Amino acid sequence: MGARKLTAAAYNELIAGLKSEVAAQKELAKDGVRFKTQWEASEAKVDSLQTKVTEMTTSLSEAKTENKALSAKLAAARAADASTAVKVPGSALKAGNAAAEAKQASAHAAQMKEDLYADLTGLIVRSVKRSGDHDVYDCIQTGRNGSMCHCAYLSMLPISLTSVP
Repeated sequence: MGARKLTAAAYNELIAGLKSEVAAQKELAKDGVRFKTQWEASEAKVDSLQTKVTEMTTSLSEAKTENKALSAKLAAARAADASTAVKVPGSALKAGNAAAEAKQASAHAAQMKEDLYADLTGLIVRSVKRSGDHDVYDCIQTGRNGSMCHCAYLSMLPISLTSVP
């Protein structure tokens, strides 16, 4: 009978050990399910982000194309303005008329300076109007993000150098 008791005790111990292993396996299975759910959520997020990257790449490409087109239009407009603004009719120039030639050279130099300034800063002054006591500058600011039109008003009133009490 002693051997039988020992065997029953060993079986009970074995059953208890197996039950604890089954409980541990259940916990691991729950962890596996949780990790699988997290993995699937992460994959869905990656897919979503990849879609956004594709959309943004397409948008960037379209913006670059638009920027190139606008730059070409701007260059054409500058070239047209430069060619029409600087030309003086041949009938106005006479062989010995140095003043007219100097005026044309001065206008050409001014246009070249304006073009250089616009190329370096991205600021193009379209027109300047004097209105009473202030000047109005109609400008276009160009840059990586596109262009923006704005008007600047500068007052021509004298500035007092006296301190305010």
